[in-house]
Amino acid sequence: MHSAKVKTASRGFTLMEIMLVLVLIGSMATLVLKTLPSSSRELSQESDRLAVALHWAAQQAELDGKIYGLSVSPHQWQLMTLNSQPHNRGESYLWPNHYWHPVSVGKLKQQRQLPDSLTLTLALQDQPIPLNTLQNDTLIDEPKIIFFPGGERSHFELTLSDLEGQTRTLTEHGVQAESETSDALIPPHSASAGTPAA
Repeated sequence: MHSAKVKTASRGFTLMEIMLVLVLIGSMATLVLKTLPSSSRELSQESDRLAVALHWAAQQAELDGKIYGLSVSPHQWQLMTLNSQPHNRGESYLWPNHYWHPVSVGKLKQQRQLPDSLTLTLALQDQPIPLNTLQNDTLIDEPKIIFFPGGERSHFELTLSDLEGQTRTLTEHGVQAESETSDALIPPHSASAGTPAA
């Protein structure tokens, strides 16, 4: 008797098998993303929001020919503009007869209350600046970071940190993660004083 050898042709995966593998991979990726710490996501989102607001203020100062500033406290920030019209928050202590007004334009958030897990710190000219924690105090309304019409701006380091010790630092040159640097979001210019816009 002769034994017959049966040859089976090798074949690839079926479409159903490939789709099943893709569904399993997608499900596992979703589970991994959901387990990432939410504070890391918040830190990234809030620093991106703040970077967009700073970039907008720098550009707007040049386009409008006005002085813009960022008022900062440990848990909130607000964009403001300087002009000579009186405002109920009082006169600027840096520019007599001029007043800071909150900026309100379109859908861009011009003011932000940070989540409880995040804190802002500020350094100007490499010197730490104590931030006012009293939200009703008028000093919170006097911006510490200034953008002038000629493109000059304050030399600053604004650091956003979470409870786990992760930080993102925004400077006049852009945003930095703990040890990595992203593209500059705020076009660099040298810092110098200017005159207020009327």
